[in-house]
Amino acid sequence: MTPCYAPPALGFTEEHELARQAARRFLAERAPLSGLRSRGPTDFDRSLYREMAELGWLAPEGGGLLRALLLEEMGRVLLPSPYFASLLALLTLDADGPEASAILRGERIATLAHVEPGGAWLPDALTTRSDGQLLHGEKSRVPWGEAAELAVVAAREPGGEVALFCLELPGHGVTVIPEQCVDATRPTARLLLDGARPSARLGGDGRTRLCDALLRGAALLASEMVGAAEALMTMTRDYAIDRKQFGRAIGSFQAVKHPIVDAMIGIELTRNLALGAASLLDSEGFQAPAHMAKAMASDVFSATARKGVQLHGGFGFTWDADVHFFFKRALDSRSSLGDASYHRRALAKLLFD
Repeated sequence: MTPCYAPPALGFTEEHELARQAARRFLAERAPLSGLRSRGPTDFDRSLYREMAELGWLAPEGGGLLRALLLEEMGRVLLPSPYFASLLALLTLDADGPEASAILRGERIATLAHVEPGGAWLPDALTTRSDGQLLHGEKSRVPWGEAAELAVVAAREPGGEVALFCLELPGHGVTVIPEQCVDATRPTARLLLDGARPSARLGGDGRTRLCDALLRGAALLASEMVGAAEALMTMTRDYAIDRKQFGRAIGSFQAVKHPIVDAMIGIELTRNLALGAASLLDSEGFQAPAHMAKAMASDVFSATARKGVQLHGGFGFTWDADVHFFFKRALDSRSSLGDASYHRRALAKLLFD
């Protein structure tokens, strides 16, 4: 299947295309989809993570567009890596700070702890608190919380302000409890904070810093979802070509091939939105495109996952098919960093308030 590349107007260059192709070859060799069946619930390749960092995949120099292209390729193989967790943490940190430097070199795994018990994730819902020195409370759905060595924790200060704190893991006053996850390739954990002492408080307006990081992360997640959706639909197309029924390939029936075409149209439209949003992440006007990209990616990936299971027939419901990996990733990704309804409401507020 010939991919649709971003037009030059988005800043897409030959170097971007070469980077995409190199990433695809690298991930196909080092992290094939077939490897998901042999891994444990929290297993990941630390050497692969370090090598990705050495290749500059975590670094900000390539801008949002390069990160989006890399994430799209990671989505194709459902990469079970704390890369995105570290990227979320990096989006909150000062690029020239000591914490960011260690992450960029691949020496540390980081994560962002912003979700409260029950799933509340926006700053207004913060119940985790700082008493001025120590952190108290609980965080849930912390990506790769068991593997992380640094957590950026969102908490409310005594005066009610939102602040972000760097917390070393493991550490005194911190208990990490693994959670049961829908998508085993993206494990999460709970952090119980009982007098945990942060190593640093990030400067500036914590609310703005957190909200910007979450929205930029949502825009980048949209690209990963595009890659996963396209890989699933390509797999479904190949199955429809090979699977014979009534003496012919099931892909020859309109009831099969038309939904595949419709899904691919939706994926290409979402790709354009996601790449457009990524190209604007370093500008002031990134908010509306980011909301659009995540809203559409949540809808399209979910619909594609359902269609992929359906078009695989009974085989699609078995563990032998790879479809279930994509279905679970779609369930996880559609709600991560805001579902489609949230992003549509936020977009409407931007446009009409």
